[in-house]
Amino acid sequence: SKVRYGDPEYIVPGIDKGIVLARSSHTGARPDVLWPARVMHHNETKLLQQSKRGRPKENGTYSCELVFFCPYWGQSPGTSAQKAGWSYPIASIFETENVEANKTCIQAYGDLKEIDIAELRSSFALTGLAKSTFKYYVDAHRLALGFLNYANTSLQPPQEANRATPDIAVLQGCHVMSLQTPLFPSGLLELPWGYVLSGLDNSFSQSGTDQIREPPLNLQGMLAALERPHSIGGPDLEYGDKDAPLRAHVGGSEERNGANDMEVEVTPDPNSSQPSAGDGSVRGDPLPTGQMTTIDYKHLKIDQFVGLNLLVTMIKKGHSAFSKLSKAAKEASKESQPVDLSGLGETFLSVLDMVSKQVKNYNSEQKKGEDVNPHEWDGNTARVLQTILVLKVRGEDTILGSFVGLTDREKCKDYLAQWRNACERLFRFARRMLSWEESGGGVSCVLTDSNCNGHLTGSGSFERSVRLPAALKGARNAGYKPVKGRFKIHTSVEREFTKLATETVLPMVHEKKYLSRLRKRVEAISGLERGVPLTDDSDGKGGDDTGGSAGSYNAAVSGVACALKAVKMVVTGQAVNAFCATRPPGHHAGTGLKAMKATSNGFCLLNSAASAAKYAVAQLEDGGLGLKRVCVIDFDVHHGNGTQDILCKTYDPRFLYVSMHAGAKYGSGDGDSESDEEDEDGMKRSKAGRADDIFPGKCGDKSPHGGVLNIPMGQKVTAQLVGQALSGVINNAVGSFSPDLIILSAGFDAHVNDPLGLGGLSASDFGAITDLCCRFAEWHCSGRMISVLEGGYGVPCCKFTRNDLFLPENYQMGDTEKKVIELSADTRAKIGWVEEENNSDEMPAWMGRDLLRCAQEGFVECVTAHCKSLKNGAEIFKP
Repeated sequence: SKVRYGDPEYIVPGIDKGIVLARSSHTGARPDVLWPARVMHHNETKLLQQSKRGRPKENGTYSCELVFFCPYWGQSPGTSAQKAGWSYPIASIFETENVEANKTCIQAYGDLKEIDIAELRSSFALTGLAKSTFKYYVDAHRLALGFLNYANTSLQPPQEANRATPDIAVLQGCHVMSLQTPLFPSGLLELPWGYVLSGLDNSFSQSGTDQIREPPLNLQGMLAALERPHSIGGPDLEYGDKDAPLRAHVGGSEERNGANDMEVEVTPDPNSSQPSAGDGSVRGDPLPTGQMTTIDYKHLKIDQFVGLNLLVTMIKKGHSAFSKLSKAAKEASKESQPVDLSGLGETFLSVLDMVSKQVKNYNSEQKKGEDVNPHEWDGNTARVLQTILVLKVRGEDTILGSFVGLTDREKCKDYLAQWRNACERLFRFARRMLSWEESGGGVSCVLTDSNCNGHLTGSGSFERSVRLPAALKGARNAGYKPVKGRFKIHTSVEREFTKLATETVLPMVHEKKYLSRLRKRVEAISGLERGVPLTDDSDGKGGDDTGGSAGSYNAAVSGVACALKAVKMVVTGQAVNAFCATRPPGHHAGTGLKAMKATSNGFCLLNSAASAAKYAVAQLEDGGLGLKRVCVIDFDVHHGNGTQDILCKTYDPRFLYVSMHAGAKYGSGDGDSESDEEDEDGMKRSKAGRADDIFPGKCGDKSPHGGVLNIPMGQKVTAQLVGQALSGVINNAVGSFSPDLIILSAGFDAHVNDPLGLGGLSASDFGAITDLCCRFAEWHCSGRMISVLEGGYGVPCCKFTRNDLFLPENYQMGDTEKKVIELSADTRAKIGWVEEENNSDEMPAWMGRDLLRCAQEGFVECVTAHCKSLKNGAEIFKP
């Protein structure tokens, strides 16, 4: 088999904290699962080698010594760990292993602030590990986050000038990361970890409760408890407190962009000379000097409608950011006087004042028993929330401007994060307080339009019209209904959005000649024709997989309009997230024909996901929504070459495009997979074919710049590879990007029963993928996310009609064909499909056979799992 090699110059981001995600080569471990670990310092490694005589000498410049936390492969049946549940034997808590230093084996852990059990449960579901190992997975992350928090708060990072280099590492006979990782105190490493872990709450392991969050372990406090007592000259310590916290109380945990992170009570200090929050004033961090302090807080009457003084907490954090930023900017800037930030703080408080007045009016109308005009109220709420997001963008520009001319722009990152969190807190508070039955926090919706079924493809095409009723059936199974409520199906899109699409957005997305040519081709189709090639080139070569009918252009425009409406709904607070059940798909449609040298348009006409992204970041005066950053996450089994072509042909800081797809193995770039041998990433690939045979070709093999993260997964997409990517590189990339909106290109053709045969995912896997994406949205943009339907073709035949020619008169159908016909009736009943004159489901016999297995689990079940996760993601923000 192929040999894996380490890179002596590879440095994982965040190595100065020492915590990573890594693959174990232990015989009991899955080679495709990333597990929390700590990179050992070279000094530790030398001591370890001295204590293990006879240990074979490793080539240290190509690998690192890692300590895996709570390895599930170290827990054998019958050990005390199994018998006692959570009482670990010391030997099983840490396992040392030499791991190749490359991006496949060692990846960044990320800078998390707390343990989120729901997030861990979703990522664990994609690992393929037994459910009994979930407790080890949680404890491993508990330890990793505890060490990470200790490194952040108690260890001094090395100066850049003193940072070790690969050349120095060669002289030391180790890898450079073994010198850049922190050297943790020996007392910390020798704590009674079995006792610590056995004392933690693990009720979620049995109950399956998801809404549990934990701050990191308080390792600083544990070390302090080991210091000498007062009687022998040590510091004064309080002993005997059985309720002494194991958890750290760090400010960072409040900075997390979660749904309830504003639920922090500000307790008045009786010894403080400052007025309490009950007086309408703000105590705690002093306000910056200037006009900001002249704002009268008393009319806000915060305590009347906020039980836990949420706004007081928010103001306090906002002022903390302003005062720290002003001070740091003045101290750091030696070239010019930085921008005065008092105006930014004053604007923040003015918007806060506007929110409070709007909430007061809403509560007043409810007390009077007056009916709220939904359209008027949504309009007022939209103005408030858009003002907050515009404030967020302008504040970022002001903060970045205050650091112009500085040599170290990294210093403004913390201040940007504080500003973003303050604005998102205000957004969540306003959305929650201004919610009503069908609009606001806790609302998720499905958007569709009957025009989308005017797109009729030919016999033999997997992109069939039955996909739309099947998708809507999946949404109904998840609890969405075309009636009033928090989970509503919107069955049509208003003309204002189709006009917005045709006149404003589509010209920004596709070339004028492409739109004109597509429209003329559709206009030339007679009313009865279907499956007519729409996107082949002028020579008529290729493109015949993208056929349509007289209604195809209107169908595609309606799909784009639904996506635009969905974006506006989540940005203006009418919904937390939304799913667009539309067709035809669009992520292969680029600015022009055959994006990125693809052989065809792959069933796609107009790109709804890219249109939604362009609309979101367009300036308000240009008809857009004025957001600063949009992240598109594409989990269709094919690379979204069209979306990358439109948004990221060159680097654009407004967009981050992420794609997980079948194709050449990650980082190879050659697209070759001719053998069953083990690749350098430790995974075995299929012999069948070459990866560049997978549509749309090699364009998704590599990431051309920082605005694109392409993750090809070989000949077949598996849950383990997807989970590894989402928990590792995608999590870190989205965190660094900090989007204002997330758009999902939701393709379900990586399902194990999909007729394309490129995936191995189950419906529950798609639910876990959506759960993790909802978490990304929760952390960074208050849950704002839309999902646009792309691929996914696992719908059995709805009415089988043979179109094979030259059959003998006495031809007898076989058992398989009889099963296809029998299943057709069941499928029609299942999805509510009704045959119309121009809407049959004719297909060749081979295709009917390929779709048989989808009856057990297929497209409908995938959409159901996806929509259930969207509902759960929205309900976190329920008032």
